[in-house]
Amino acid sequence: MQRGDERKACRVRKGVTGPTADGPGRYAVYWWEGDSDNVRFLRDLADIIGNHRERKPEALLPLDKGSSGLRVLILSDGAEEGAPTAVTMPAP
Repeated sequence: MQRGDERKACRVRKGVTGPTADGPGRYAVYWWEGDSDNVRFLRDLADIIGNHRERKPEALLPLDKGSSGLRVLILSDGAEEGAPTAVTMPAP
């Protein structure tokens, strides 16, 4: 990796989606190109929430991209200290 490549490796457009307020629904990560209507599902976050219903995934931080996929840190609202959890998903 050359100087500056780490920024390129983590420059991605994606987002966490989920229910509003305390409504029903699932939390997931999607990829969006930004200038098109193409949206691609990357990963469901049900395993992050598990039995911890107070966890509400709110943000993600790209960590790196490798042969196993894209690794991001998920931060949750309603959980102690954000319950940071690293997860891997398919790279778009």
